[in-house]
Amino acid sequence: MEPLSERLTVFYSNPNHAACLLVCLIVSSWLIFFRKPNWNWLGVSISLVLFLPLFLTASRGAIVALGIAYGVCFFGRAGVSWKIRWSMLVGAVLMFGVSLLLSYDADRIFTTLDPNDASSQRRLEVWSHVPAMIQAAPFGWGIGNASEAYEQWFQPLEDPVQLKHLLSSHFTWLVEFGWLGRLGYLSLWVAIFWVCCPGSLKSWLRVPLAIWIAFAVMAAFNAVGERWTLWGIPIFWLMMALVFRKERLLPVVYPVAGSILVGIAFGLSVFLFPKSIAGEVYFDRQTVRLGQGVVRYVFVEPKIRILGEFYGHTIRQRISGQKVDGAINLVYRTGWSESLQNKSSQATFVCHSMEKGGWIHQMFAPERIIVLNPTDWDSSVTKTQSSFDGEVYLGAFRLGSEQRPMEAKHLRVAKGSKWYLDQWENWVFR
Repeated sequence: MEPLSERLTVFYSNPNHAACLLVCLIVSSWLIFFRKPNWNWLGVSISLVLFLPLFLTASRGAIVALGIAYGVCFFGRAGVSWKIRWSMLVGAVLMFGVSLLLSYDADRIFTTLDPNDASSQRRLEVWSHVPAMIQAAPFGWGIGNASEAYEQWFQPLEDPVQLKHLLSSHFTWLVEFGWLGRLGYLSLWVAIFWVCCPGSLKSWLRVPLAIWIAFAVMAAFNAVGERWTLWGIPIFWLMMALVFRKERLLPVVYPVAGSILVGIAFGLSVFLFPKSIAGEVYFDRQTVRLGQGVVRYVFVEPKIRILGEFYGHTIRQRISGQKVDGAINLVYRTGWSESLQNKSSQATFVCHSMEKGGWIHQMFAPERIIVLNPTDWDSSVTKTQSSFDGEVYLGAFRLGSEQRPMEAKHLRVAKGSKWYLDQWENWVFR
């Protein structure tokens, strides 16, 4: 039998998502041990059947989560016999052995603590910058912007890699939320654990608690939270806990106190963490500011397709090499004109629109205005374009065979380019 060449994904595209679903199903089956002891054989059978596909996903975070869930459910639990506990442990070992024979990647679980493991190194590298990212954005980087913020402003310059998230749901959301959202998010987890905490007469609530702890662990190691379908089983068990533990909601002093302590500990850990190697970075909902002193350059709504996937690396290299005597601002959000107020007229403004370039010229009369591959380009000569007093750089392939460039004072056509301008650094920072 030929081993599987890839990790098992079930009906997901990501094996970690499949592993999260399997862990939730396995732990859910353990309710049988608490509610129907005569059917223990069924609970063991379901667990053994699901162990094999779980190990074939080769998800190390899921293995850790399942081990913690096992401890939550059965540690100190007198009602579940040791025969059942050992049966599942032995069965898990056997299924893992089978998975080693069926998959090339199952043995990656042994490389978790290997200092040369690329996956672990990548995670540690990204996570080490999370405190600095939180420090730099008290209002948050915005939903969906965590990975781009890391890539441009915090990723090591010698290791440019594109990411979809910060390799952890918790860290991704804590970076994207503002401080109010961050404290609310942590408080929500404290409240969930409090509701699911089992009482002496409702020991079966160990199952909801174990599921939520396992889900939290997997969300720490992987971005499983981005798949909302994976929230279904944990939310179902939370509803069950709410129904059967109404009295748990009454003494709110404990979860409130716990939330406050968690928030204080989190805040202190962030602000006591060393600053990022990327240098001074600050984001205030609209503008990223790099460096100190007078603003020398202002990028208005920078675009990746024109400046490149890692334009932030280029800018940071200029600052780290002390080739810029001052700060650089990058204005991203709508309402950008408000964030440009009170800027020095000595700053160089860079944008990608003739209309905005003209507005900047009228409002600030800066020493230099640079329009890189304007998205509102019109090859016909208009009054606005022909009288525009600024530098315009246009990709040669943006011009049709019968079109002639506008009669601007400082127009340059970048040969061999359409949208991406690989020489923009030399034109701006000269």
